[in-house]
Amino acid sequence: MEHGIIPKHLLEKEDINTAAFNRKPIGTGPFRFAEWVSDEKIVVEANPSYFEGRPQLDRIIYRIIPETALSEMELLTGGIDYYGVQPHQVERMKETSFLKVYSQPALSYTYLGYNLKEGLFQDKRVRQAFTYAINREEIVEYVLYGLGTVVSGPFPRHLWYYNPKVEPFPYDPSKADVCLRRPDGRTLTETASLTRTENG
Repeated sequence: MEHGIIPKHLLEKEDINTAAFNRKPIGTGPFRFAEWVSDEKIVVEANPSYFEGRPQLDRIIYRIIPETALSEMELLTGGIDYYGVQPHQVERMKETSFLKVYSQPALSYTYLGYNLKEGLFQDKRVRQAFTYAINREEIVEYVLYGLGTVVSGPFPRHLWYYNPKVEPFPYDPSKADVCLRRPDGRTLTETASLTRTENG
């Protein structure tokens, strides 16, 4: 888990959701906030008072580029120096002579969340059936181009508090079917219906 330190003297009497601090933050890192132009860029400058010494870069400009294809074009034409590539771009970037591609485990994860206010998903067996029925290994292989790992919860495997003893449910359609079976032979989904609400 990551926890940020926020300045008491600026926020003690403010609503954190609407405070001006959100657009002009301060911190204790190697760079100081300098400028934020909505939908265009964020600029930070070297902090000469940083406790580990002034960083070697004078400033960093984070450009906001909404389109993946445009970001790739900017990288290949020298418009930007760094870009977090998407899985389908990695091999192509590795073949580009003037680029260096670095890879490391991410802190993010993707999951299928169940609306527990919906009667059908309040039944644990239904949730288990969905988990058994989804081939997550294939999703990693074909959607993420192998750049991912199936985990058992919201913590990546490389973090110290990930519990390796809790194994992810395997892909097993037959177990999914068993989870949905009632004693009378009908399935749980035959006795329930799903409707889309305003909040999804």
